[in-house]
Formats: sequence, C-alpha cells, structure tokens
Amino acid sequence: MTAPRLAALVLDGAAPEHLAAISRGALDRPMVASAELLVAVPTGAAVLLGAFQRPCELEGSAHAKGAHLERGSGGAALSVGEGTVWVQLLLASADALVPCTPDRMINRHVRPLLGAVTGRTGVMRYYDRDWLSLASRPVGAVGMAHDASSGRALFEAFIACTAPCFVDPARASLRGRAPATLADLGAAPANPRELAARVLERFVASYGPTAGTFELPAVDDGGRAPAEAARGPWTHEGRDAIGRVAAARDEDGAVRVGGEWLASRDGVAALEAALAERAGPLSVEDARDLAARSLAVEPRVVMGLASLDVLADVISRATATR
Repeated sequence: MTAPRLAALVLDGAAPEHLAAISRGALDRPMVASAELLVAVPTGAAVLLGAFQRPCELEGSAHAKGAHLERGSGGAALSVGEGTVWVQLLLASADALVPCTPDRMINRHVRPLLGAVTGRTGVMRYYDRDWLSLASRPVGAVGMAHDASSGRALFEAFIACTAPCFVDPARASLRGRAPATLADLGAAPANPRELAARVLERFVASYGPTAGTFELPAVDDGGRAPAEAARGPWTHEGRDAIGRVAAARDEDGAVRVGGEWLASRDGVAALEAALAERAGPLSVEDARDLAARSLAVEPRVVMGLASLDVLADVISRATATR
C-alpha cells in the first residue's frame, strides 16, 4: 500500500488576510507531510500582489488606492473574494508528489486542476504561461514560490468562478485575450464551494492517499509585509513576456529588483546581494552576467522572462541612479 504523502484541508470562508499570510510564510513553516494542499474559498475581497511586486504597480488601476496584501508566489496582482477558489500546494521539494524539476513545477502540478472544470468547449487548459484557459479565455492564474537552498516549493492557483481575478485584464501575458469567469462561460462547477470540493477530489485521486488534514499556523500580521510595503516605487521599468520587470535604488542605497516575473527567492536575494557588492554603475552586459550567475544557476529557477536582457537593462539604469 502506498504511504500517504499528501495532507489536505478545505477552508470555507477564510479571510484573505489569513490566506495571504499563510501563502507568504509557506516556504518556512513546519510541515506534517511531504505535501500539504489547502483549497480555500475566501470571504471578503482583496487584491494580492505577487511576491516581487510593489504597490506602485497598481497605479492607474481601480485598486490603486485600496488595501492590498502580499502573497508567497510570484506573478502579477490578482483579485480574490467569495467568487474565487484559491489553491495552495506546499511541497517539501518539487518532486515530492511526482517526478519533477523546479522549473516544471507549475506544469506538473496544475494537471489535477484542469479536469476539475468542464465547459462547453472542454476542460480547462494550461499553455505554459501564468494563467488557465477555458474556451480560449483566461479564467484563472497560476504561480509558484521556490527556495533552492531548502528545496521547498509552493504552487498556487486562483480560479475565477463568479468574480474576475485579473487586476490588469490587458497585461502582456494574456496576449489580448479577455478574461472571463466560469459563470460567464457556462462552465461547471461555477459555484466556488462545489469547485473547491472537486479540486480536492482531483488532487487526492492524482496524489493520494492522504495523510489526513493539517493544522494551519497562527498568523497575526494582517497579510501584509510592512518592510516591503514601506519601500518606494520602482524607478526603472521594462516589459518582458510576462509583463513588468523593474528595479530601483531604494533610500538605503541598495538596488532591488522585482515585477511580475517569478523566481527562486534565494536567487533574487543573491542577485540583490551581488548588486550591493558592486560600486558604481553597471553596464547592461555586467548586469546580465550578475543576473545569470544569481538567478539561472540550478536548482534556482526563473520564469516569465524571455531572456535576461530586459532585467539587465533596468538594473543597469537603476545602478546609474544616486
């Protein structure tokens, strides 16, 4: 008999602040199994920033002046609420449930989700970007967090059942396709609670048997990371396949990077540490070399960048700023 590797929990009516804090702390909390699946239907509405975003990225949107939360996975800002199903799959390592390298983590762990929704044109599909497609319309978002030093990985998904989840429906990654909800497309199940149960069934069928449920950690920070939120706006930006790529020299003099892309958190930390050791402006070539040696060294991963050229350009410009 196969030993249980998956612990699972469904939360109905969880506060977005609580779920965001759980997401952000996922790579560091104690685990009771090699994989922990949390499927939640939030109560109340909130906007979630990706792990490497800053509040300034919401400027020009209807959410610019509203409250925002920070999640653990990278990617673009998303809206969640009672019409959303929020999936968090925490893995002791990328291959905890299925043979998988960190760079294929989204591709492999999105599969149980795809058959959970059925529309008139078939099931949901995933095309190696950061969103889920039904009838060629974006109906959900996917992302990941990863720490190469520990091997920990987090797969996250947000499915728009009755309320849209994309803050920016025109972002580059969507390739001009208008977002929709499952209800818009007559898909089933569009009821968030029914879909949450279906998602649990699909994951257990794919990766079970389960090791029962698990206890979520207590969190009291309101879903926000004060140090990150206090940082100023990006001063230099570019656009790549997934969207915004940005950098800034902060008030403490350190050059930091971020935007809508995804990467191992220790890779980003290594890049920023390498930038702190370099005095004076960097050429684009030097910036690209530092990025390659920090972000793209296995088992670290970086996703959403067609190359390191745009990142190198914004870093070069940021290092020239005093």
